[in-house]
Amino acid sequence: MIYLVAAHSMLVELHGGMITLAAFCILITVLARSQLKAKGDSESNGISWSKDSSMGRIARYTEPTAYVATIGGVLGLIASAIVGFFVWTS
Repeated sequence: MIYLVAAHSMLVELHGGMITLAAFCILITVLARSQLKAKGDSESNGISWSKDSSMGRIARYTEPTAYVATIGGVLGLIASAIVGFFVWTS
């Protein structure tokens, strides 16, 4: 029984962290795309970074990270609910 309580606590932290990570990645992706759209073809428009800068490279990795974190967060939420049902009903 103690192992199920520990597993439930771990899964709660897991899905909370992954969904938070997904939210931050989505925010960074939206900011990067809006900045690149404002920049357009001219380098004089836009606010800060180009596609080849370190921030541009980070922005390219945030979208796949958001997908993986969202899927992991939802799976962790479902697993946490199942384990929590067995732990807290007994």
